[in-house]
Amino acid sequence: LIRFGVISDLHYADHDPHPNFEKTYLRHYRRSLQFLQNAVKAWELDKVGFVIDLGDVIDGKNVAIKQSLQAFEKILNVYKSLNVPDLHVVGNHELYNFSRSDLLKMNAFQCKHSCLNGFNNFDNSGFMYYCYEPHPSVKCIVLDMYEISLLGNDVNSPEYKQALGILSINPNQDLNSAFGLEGTDERFVKYNGGISKAQLQWLDVVLEDSEKKKQMVIMFGHCPLQSNYPMTLCWNYDEILAVMHQHKCVQAYCCGHAHEYYYTMDSKGIHHLTLPGVIKLPTEISSGHLTVDVYNDKL
Repeated sequence: LIRFGVISDLHYADHDPHPNFEKTYLRHYRRSLQFLQNAVKAWELDKVGFVIDLGDVIDGKNVAIKQSLQAFEKILNVYKSLNVPDLHVVGNHELYNFSRSDLLKMNAFQCKHSCLNGFNNFDNSGFMYYCYEPHPSVKCIVLDMYEISLLGNDVNSPEYKQALGILSINPNQDLNSAFGLEGTDERFVKYNGGISKAQLQWLDVVLEDSEKKKQMVIMFGHCPLQSNYPMTLCWNYDEILAVMHQHKCVQAYCCGHAHEYYYTMDSKGIHHLTLPGVIKLPTEISSGHLTVDVYNDKL
């Protein structure tokens, strides 16, 4: 039916290699640009119908070196060299570099190609969730998992205040630390986020529409809904799964954020795939993307 390309967690910056937060590996920031260029060349040969990145195309390091806009534009220009729609998912590192209003002005985190206009919910309020139909039998749904967040939102906004309330369970002064939290409660850290009741209702309506049209649905977001790294889960992953499980049309959910490959099939038969982060790939590897073929009955 359709073929598409997907990549996650480039974390590009014109910055020397530096250890990650846990100091377990070196992040090669400049190399990510070459990974994306290699991906674009491969996708051209594969004749993909569209491409999607799963967030964190640039790294927070750009803030200190005052290169946020330059880095972001450099990445987007690589995508523009492809003659197919490029879809983008907002991640935490985009919001380290820009406010939501800034991202809105850049016009990057909305779907500009063949959207199902009646269900788009991208407006001046800055919500970046949308759906896209690359084929009459296929619907792609992109979630905004930082709608409720301390990142990118105005401190006086309802979304910021709601995020503060959610993170009140975290006992640490540094809210990026999960120390003292156990199990899935480790997700209540600042670098994660959640989606609103309105977005959940929107998702339910879109999935109901897909069922009526007998479409296959593939969903995308930055944070996992199932993971062996609970500190990377979306805050209200359980509510999202509950909506997804009410409908039989969802085939897969793809995400990034954890930087580690993870796959599972949940109790309702939905495939959950976390892509490895390009920023974490070993130096001897030169490819960090996927090409996905969508058939009537399988991916």
